Amino acid sequence: MRLPAALVLVLLPGCAAIPTAPSLDQQLVPAERGLDVSNSGGREIAFGRARLGVLETVSRLEGAMPREVRCNIGQSAFRTRSGFLLIFEEGRFVGWSLGAEGRGKGCSQ
Repeated sequence: MRLPAALVLVLLPGCAAIPTAPSLDQQLVPAERGLDVSNSGGREIAFGRARLGVLETVSRLEGAMPREVRCNIGQSAFRTRSGFLLIFEEGRFVGWSLGAEGRGKGCSQ
């Protein structure tokens, strides 16, 4: 059975948001300019990156979409499976925290 091209185009974007199994050899690593990805040949999630791209990358790495949590007015924040709090302003990645450690802008919950 052949599907019309328009139907295929409607279905494909939804496929990209489905989390996959977590990457066992790659993990998020704290960094000055954002987050590094271990064992990736130097890949990073830099401050200033668009929220959707950050969340999709983290979802692929950890096998689960980060969950939104309360943050300051004008900010949005998401908790990752590994415990990082990712902070965004105006749709851009501006900070992270993990326990007492953090870089960039903070978020008081």
